[in-house]
Amino acid sequence: MGEACELSVCGNERAIVPGLYATYYEGYAFDERRIGLAVPEVAFDLGNGGPSPDVSVDDFSATFVGFVRPTTTGWYRFRLRCTNGACGMYLNQSAYADSGNGLLLVGGESVRVKLEWQHTSYGTTAVFEWQGPYESAAVAQGADESLFVGVPSHALLHEVVCTGGCGGRGCCVAPETCACEPGFGGPGCEVDLDTCGLDAPGGSLVPGGLRARYYDALLEDALVTDGSVAYGDAGVVARVSFDWGYDAPVSNVSGDYWTGVYVGRLVSEQTGWHRLRVDGSGTVGRLYVGGVRLFSWSAAWTQAVYLVGGRSYEVRLDVQDETFTAGVTLFWEGPNFIEHVIPSSALLHYESGFACGCGASGCNGGDRGVCNGGLCVCSGAYVGASCEHFRCRSDECRFTDACHDPAYGSQDAECNGQGRCVAGLCECYDGFVDLSQCTRTGCATDEGCSGHGSCGSDGQCVCEAGYMGEACELSVCGNERAIVPGLYATYYEGYAFDERRIGLAVPEVAFDLGNGGPSPDVSVDDFSATFVGFVRPTTTGWYRFRLRCTNGACGMYLNQSAYADSGNGLLLVGGESVRVKLEWQHTSYGTTAVFEWQ
Repeated sequence: MGEACELSVCGNERAIVPGLYATYYEGYAFDERRIGLAVPEVAFDLGNGGPSPDVSVDDFSATFVGFVRPTTTGWYRFRLRCTNGACGMYLNQSAYADSGNGLLLVGGESVRVKLEWQHTSYGTTAVFEWQGPYESAAVAQGADESLFVGVPSHALLHEVVCTGGCGGRGCCVAPETCACEPGFGGPGCEVDLDTCGLDAPGGSLVPGGLRARYYDALLEDALVTDGSVAYGDAGVVARVSFDWGYDAPVSNVSGDYWTGVYVGRLVSEQTGWHRLRVDGSGTVGRLYVGGVRLFSWSAAWTQAVYLVGGRSYEVRLDVQDETFTAGVTLFWEGPNFIEHVIPSSALLHYESGFACGCGASGCNGGDRGVCNGGLCVCSGAYVGASCEHFRCRSDECRFTDACHDPAYGSQDAECNGQGRCVAGLCECYDGFVDLSQCTRTGCATDEGCSGHGSCGSDGQCVCEAGYMGEACELSVCGNERAIVPGLYATYYEGYAFDERRIGLAVPEVAFDLGNGGPSPDVSVDDFSATFVGFVRPTTTGWYRFRLRCTNGACGMYLNQSAYADSGNGLLLVGGESVRVKLEWQHTSYGTTAVFEWQ
């Protein structure tokens, strides 16, 4: 498919597919990954709403990656327009800001694109626009701003990769996600559904609706259970369009606090972007199509998904009801039809059984993902067949390979350029310690301590008096490296450590600057800074620390672990150093950042 027949209808290990791949994060600074999925275009004008129910309506961030492919050769200009926050654009790994200069693009050839969007609060807008093609750079430069229009969905693509492939029994539709053919499931479509347990779906796949089951409890994932929760089957429901009022959906569950699960397959006669909408009355819903989570619990939400005509996709809808009245309806609209309730002819089910579960311990007990067709659809920072690994985050525009580090809360910590991320953990190059995120070296024998110390049982050097460093290689005066007074400060233009401006040593972190800034090299508003080095007390004892700041955010790390003063002290040995890193992000007005201890 595709305008140049360059897109595979079904790629086993990798494919170029329509749209850009969106990743939504909780927090302004790409703090906690919540969900990733394809979107047809970047054209958000949401009032005071958010782009996904998986993130808050305020203080979220997002990235959109893929390719722009124009149909006609010429000079183009681009812009990313956003409000109440910040946004950035990268074309072919280079930062781009529209300054009136165009780019010469060849029709039918792809240009890599990455968009970054950071939103604070209220009016939520982000629109990716272009204008062109023009016959020359001069014409593009003179074009009026009013000629910008949204980049259309047919010009946006992204690549998906499924490591190990889909076994020839499915299509790679999202990163590490196979949409399996009927009769198969699992991460690589390796599971024969007929053999996946007593509740396995069996027989032929027939049209006429979805199978429905209701559980007498509010469950995060009803298919990851030990069987102790009572449930009732409703057989095949022709459509998902119910108004139960105060009644229970089936006889053997309560009228309140229940969970419903609808499973089967979805097929459209049309190829293209479809919009699926769940509308709940007193209920919340969560929807999966083709192994991809379109959205988490929401009373009402619409999400786009690309479907190939004639191909069926596994579908699962979860519904939860707490109290009072309950109802839910599942709608869709497609390339050539308006919105209506999904008809029974588009909903398929197996002749017997219900669904493959993942066991009571599957998906890490349901804490890290949801079981769907014998496949764990992992959430947040997790990957793996049972969501057992932390996710590696690869950023092709910044060329970093980052690992999730539980010690840093929800953030990602880099492997320090001295290793690579595998299954969410750093595998360090020779000489570096894996558990340190490759930030320090270790020792195997006393020889690794430079003749100025001994190698301890933990693989770290214990240095003699007068020497310091990971290999006891540092003295009071170093020819090539040394420990020197103060912390090393790096100041950045922009709230999110955007553009490095200057680095220098400071005696302490004790800024109380009124409405001024810490350096003339950055603006007085919307700057950020890091301070790195060591804390070395003279006396052994228990210490508490805090980093106090106003009008922004700040964070503190001691020995590569996030630290927030909660009344608990740390035992420090007099004369020994503790690695420290401070992060300071400032918005506007009163400028204060003070590093304190007791």
